[in-house]
Formats: sequence, C-alpha cells, structure tokens
Amino acid sequence: MNLTLRCALSCAKIGWYTFPISKHGDHKKPATKNGVLDATIDEALIRDIYKADRYYLAIATGLSGLAVVDEDPRAGGVEERKALTARFGAFPLTPAVRTGRGDGGLHYYFRAPAGVTLRGGKLPTGERDGSGRRLFHKGLDFKVGNSYLVCPPSVHESGGVYEWVVKPSQVKLAPLPQWLVELGRVTEEPVTQLPRPSRPPGPSPIDRASKYLARCEPAVQGQGGSIACLKSAIALVQGFDLSDDEALYLLVNEYNPRCTPPWSLRELQRKVREANRLAPAKGQARGWLADKPLEKRRA
Repeated sequence: MNLTLRCALSCAKIGWYTFPISKHGDHKKPATKNGVLDATIDEALIRDIYKADRYYLAIATGLSGLAVVDEDPRAGGVEERKALTARFGAFPLTPAVRTGRGDGGLHYYFRAPAGVTLRGGKLPTGERDGSGRRLFHKGLDFKVGNSYLVCPPSVHESGGVYEWVVKPSQVKLAPLPQWLVELGRVTEEPVTQLPRPSRPPGPSPIDRASKYLARCEPAVQGQGGSIACLKSAIALVQGFDLSDDEALYLLVNEYNPRCTPPWSLRELQRKVREANRLAPAKGQARGWLADKPLEKRRA
C-alpha cells in the first residue's frame, strides 16, 4: 500500500474527506472535474483512486467539519499570529501541517463551530479603518466551507514535502478558539425573503424546482453545509436551467430557512455564481432535471 493511499484511508477513518490533486504542473490543481465536490470518505473508492499512486492528496474543509488557519510567513503570518495569540491567548494543541514550500508555513486544523457561519479568506484583525471597514491580516487565511488544503504526503512544486508537525493520531482535533470564531464570524444579517422573478407566459420550471429543493438536505454548519448549499444551487441553475434570479429566489425563500445558520444574501449569490461556473456532470446538459420524475420521500 502506497503512502498516499494510507494517508487517505487514515483521513477517512476520522471523517476527513479527501480528493486527488495533480502531481504535474500546478500541484494544487484538482485531478477531478468538480474538485472539492468529489471529496469522499468511501474506502472502496479511495482504494481505487490511489492504488496506482498517480496523485497527491487534498482535504476538503467544509465536508470534514474543519476550520483551518493558514499561516504564510512570506506575508508576515508568523508575526501576525504571535500578535494575535499575545492578545487573545495561544492556540490549543491541535493537528498541524508544515507546508512543502520550505519557508515554515503552517496549517492549524480546528473543529469548525456548529451553528456559526465563518467567512473564508483573509482573517480579520478585529479592527476597522476610519471608514468603518474591517481590516484583514495579510499572512493569515481562514480555510472553511468549500476550501481545501494540500496535505501530507504531497510534494510542493519546489520539491518540499508536506509533513504533519502534530499528527491527528497524536492529539484530538481542538475546537476553534472562541476568539477566532468571533473574528471569522459572518456579521451580515441572514436574508429571509425575495420577490418571485417574473417569467414570460408559458410553463415554468420554478414550481417543479421548488418541489425538488424541498427534498435537498439543508446546510448545517460544521456538517458539510457549504457543499450541501452548493449542490442545491447546482441543481437549480444547471439541473433546472433556472436564471440566477430564479435560483436565488428559491434558495432564499425556501432553502435558507431550513439551514443552520441561515445564509446572507451575498453568500447565496456567491453560491449561484459558483454553480454556474462549474462544468455539468459528464453526459448531462443543462436542464436535465426539468423533466425527470421526482423521487418520492422515504418514510
């Protein structure tokens, strides 16, 4: 059994979803069409993917219930982290990876909080400028939701190897410290209602899409909610070939109230845009769900 397969199976055992990334060219490029959406913990599938040792490995944060702090020394991440921990308290002991870039970059793995929406990207400083806008760190990133991270035993394009500094087998996954939760929390109010978009006279797929959406799993923070929301958006804009406004109307009015916590309007708009950018599954053209019989709910 090769090392990549062994690591992928180890991740699956603790509920961390992985998917293959390229060994050639851009080493962070997904080796599957839908990237993070193809992440899995299915042992048989994992064995099939990695048996030939053709890929490196990445971990999907949202599906795995993870929130990861990415520290980039090149952008001052070490100094920024030291300043933050001096102010709020040290990171608890938790699994951590040294990146293969060779500059000491680190990924700190934490358990994502339930019922809280975290904003991915640059980590806020907790301060604001003179116009009231939030300020952000340059060398600290939050990897949450649809994000993913290259993980051991992958090799960086520079030749350095990603290594566990603290292995998941050595310590329990620590919950994200509350001060980090507060820094990364989305502060926008969740959206509740939008008016129904107008359509030309004739049959409309909106009502049929609404019935389908009612069968979709709601998004729950820390339980792959970001992926669940994206899959619902894909079904609407690709499967039913709805316009962006129509898909957003259904997500806001019918899907969002079932989510924990509900999404802001900007977050749902981002999901619709992302769903439009993704390529349809092989052999499927837009609108493939429009005439497909709806499955009955299981008792």
